[in-house]
Amino acid sequence: MNARNALLAVALLAAACSSPPVSSTDVGNSAQPDSGAPELDSGLSDSGTDAGILDASDSDAGSSDVGLDAGDSDAGAADVGMADASTDDAGGPPPAGSLVELAPSGISGAFRVATATASTGFVVWQESGSVRGSTYGRTSGWSVASTIEAGTVNVNTLELAASADGTALAGWVRWDGGAGLENAWISRYDGTSWSAPELLETSSARITYGMHLAMDDQGNGFAVWEQGGSIWARRRTASGWSAPVELGAGRSPWLACRPDGTSAVAVWYRWDGSANHVSASIFSSYGGWSAAEQVDLSSGSDPQVAMDASGNFVVAYWRFAGTGTIYGRRHAAGQGWEAEAKLSSGAQYALDHSLAMDRNGETAVAWHESDGTVERVFVTQASGGGGWSTPQSLGTGSAPAASPQLAFGGGAPSLTWVAGDMMGRDAWFSTFVAGSGWTTPDLLDQGDSRKTNATRLARDPSGRSTAVFDLNGALMVRTFY
Repeated sequence: MNARNALLAVALLAAACSSPPVSSTDVGNSAQPDSGAPELDSGLSDSGTDAGILDASDSDAGSSDVGLDAGDSDAGAADVGMADASTDDAGGPPPAGSLVELAPSGISGAFRVATATASTGFVVWQESGSVRGSTYGRTSGWSVASTIEAGTVNVNTLELAASADGTALAGWVRWDGGAGLENAWISRYDGTSWSAPELLETSSARITYGMHLAMDDQGNGFAVWEQGGSIWARRRTASGWSAPVELGAGRSPWLACRPDGTSAVAVWYRWDGSANHVSASIFSSYGGWSAAEQVDLSSGSDPQVAMDASGNFVVAYWRFAGTGTIYGRRHAAGQGWEAEAKLSSGAQYALDHSLAMDRNGETAVAWHESDGTVERVFVTQASGGGGWSTPQSLGTGSAPAASPQLAFGGGAPSLTWVAGDMMGRDAWFSTFVAGSGWTTPDLLDQGDSRKTNATRLARDPSGRSTAVFDLNGALMVRTFY
């Protein structure tokens, strides 16, 4: 920083100190693998693993950044304070890599991010019992937070999906505070605003737990949730929501759909009296949901699923067989199930798997396990119907790594994770570059001394990555093209 910028930074810092502070938070409840025996559901599962993040590089067109910009209009001078949620120094959206704080009042629960095009983005979070959200525009940046549902009781599950037509679905499970029930709610963003929440399930007399959402490119949506010990599904089209369909007994559902909306798949796991098993039901626009079928060959739990543009899909799941192990199995459209593949080494205890797939069938699965000395994040990849690569360890140093999050877009995956302990944690990011491999990990939080609690990541078909993370009470977002 030269002398002029240093003086200007001091002046801006003094001005920022007289302005109201901006802060925010979140903690997402990470799904934990089942031990192999039945267990009581606390209703706190968020159907996934928290993670997400991006490059610490600055791209402020030559200006020197100190901390985050408080919405100043210095047109390229040194930035001091916090990046505004709507505009940058020159009046446009914040430059790539800028840290933006979304929730001025702080958050009190899970958060989610979803993107489907380079010009749109969505983030939702829990804030003091309410569900709140912010939307992204390529020319306007992140909007001021709006309330999707006002409430005083915390939500237990929060999910989000986005469509290429600019619409989105947000869903959550909330205790009603009266009858002691958990009910699933849904709201749709129509391109302008969020709709009034509506009850997703038709029977509010039974307890509802986890849920998951997916959308196609035309704005149609799918929802699955657990209620009364069974998995239920609904589809939304221009004419509204279909009647609920019971798919089978089980818990922890996950969902994916084909971009054209003609097919979808739901996965979950169930206890058969001796072991957990992963089940799948396939949806077709002409035949509805298929009968549930078993995916694993011996046992499995905590499944995730992703589908490509041809209707092929991959299921990743966890199995306890002396130690925690990650497995994967591919289903080829029109052909059926392929062989089960062991993805993690099996020599160490693997946890917190994350699965992502692009429209061409490129697939990646990440998890964390010990390298014999410290917990590391590992990732393996498969191209179309090809075999899985040898797992690669990312990250260095002595800090244990956890909570990986994968996202695919623009022909390449990105990966984020958290490394550290209760005394201090940082968020890291790496992306895969064809021909050279995974990039050197970058600090998402740019070395901020505050502790990173949880992260989420999205990557759209253009290759734009959007990372959201809880920086010790502040809900931060970084967007990279």
